[in-house]
Amino acid sequence: MDVVRIQLTLPDQIIIGLFVVAVLALGFSARAGSGVLGFLSAGRLLTLPAFVATLVCTWYGGILGIAESVSFYGVGTWLLIGVPYYVFGALYAAYMARRVRTEDALSIPDRLLATGGRGPAVMAGGLLFLLGIPAAHILMLAVLMVAIFGGGLVPAILVCTLIVGALTYKGGLMADVRVSLLAFVLMFTGFGIAAAQGIFANFLDATWVDAMVNTERWTGNQGPIGILSFFLLGAWTFADPGFHQRVASAYDPRTANRGVWLSVLSWIVFDFLSITSALYALRLNAGLPDAEKVPGLSLFPLLANSGLEPGWRGMFVVGMAGTILSAGVGYALVSGSSLGRDLVAKFRQTEDDATQVKWMRAGVILALVAAAALAASLQSVVAIWYLWAGAIVGALLVPTALAYLRPQAWTGRAQLAALIAGSVVGFGLLIFGQTKGDPYVTVQIGSEAVGLGTLVPALVASSLAGFVANRRT
Repeated sequence: MDVVRIQLTLPDQIIIGLFVVAVLALGFSARAGSGVLGFLSAGRLLTLPAFVATLVCTWYGGILGIAESVSFYGVGTWLLIGVPYYVFGALYAAYMARRVRTEDALSIPDRLLATGGRGPAVMAGGLLFLLGIPAAHILMLAVLMVAIFGGGLVPAILVCTLIVGALTYKGGLMADVRVSLLAFVLMFTGFGIAAAQGIFANFLDATWVDAMVNTERWTGNQGPIGILSFFLLGAWTFADPGFHQRVASAYDPRTANRGVWLSVLSWIVFDFLSITSALYALRLNAGLPDAEKVPGLSLFPLLANSGLEPGWRGMFVVGMAGTILSAGVGYALVSGSSLGRDLVAKFRQTEDDATQVKWMRAGVILALVAAAALAASLQSVVAIWYLWAGAIVGALLVPTALAYLRPQAWTGRAQLAALIAGSVVGFGLLIFGQTKGDPYVTVQIGSEAVGLGTLVPALVASSLAGFVANRRT
């Protein structure tokens, strides 16, 4: 992958250097505590500002992926990647946030253990380990590192993996929270500067006029079925282990509820800033002689290099780096805890706190090894989101939602059947698409060529298997 180098002046270098020092100081000074509650949930004591900061930063850890999406879908990114998450985030705030915080469960498998037994809990732990692997975040950090310092992508992936691993292993959720508080301020500042630059430079006038005249621009040139597939991907909110972990770690149910609502509002504002910045980058990119060769992941480094003044360039870079790093630490933690606590400890029926923390830390190491391998092989954030995550979310969504909203609706046997069927179908299609050279599994429906993806088939298979197994119980 070719990565655009960012040309940094002395003020930019000073800003980036101060950022690195601040992140290391905040992250490594965090105390995770000796038990599961401290390491995984920061004692369930997150205040409203800390809760909102870590939830928003975690959700925007895919910031370079937003640029990649804008390179594919243009203005339509807002409809395809933004609006579904506002809707499902609002539904989560209305129906799930208080329930999740009120329950004793620290994780989704904890809740499935209470409603369906050890089988579905262990199965969900394995799936959530795979879902939480921070491959996209490691890839984006590596792209940013290459853009700043040069070098190869694979060595950068290894360095970024070590940084994320050290912060997670030492501080747990508290390290993520402390980094997120800094990253939240920097991301809004950096992208606010970039968006304002594009607006005041009149670079976006033609883009918005074109969008007003050609309504298909608002759909990203996707048909109804394509839009529906992206909309359903927003339901990821209900099955996302990082989202659940933070809601369960809030100070009380009221903090969880208010925090999710405030996070949705923050998403709306930041989507405006980030998508506007990416459109600005596209306009700059259009003037390059080899524009088609610039990958979407390099759009924001291109913007930093060509569209921002010295000093502002450094603020924009640390705005990106902070949110990616924060999310990477958060997902490494949930992936490691899913493997160590929700899979291994539940399978072995190990209840000792210290032993569970050891398993979680071992899980973090394995999760990051898998993340590095996946990042080096796929090298596309959108592919990781849409295909890898879709296969897992499709299997988890219905059992997870029912476990909270209607806990007696499905038996443990039905939950397990749904998880197995959904994951088999989802990963089966993922493998099929990769071997056929058609990763999105394109099918012709009428005059529309639709990428079937993995989420919808996995969701259908999971739902059918669960309902059939439940009727036979």
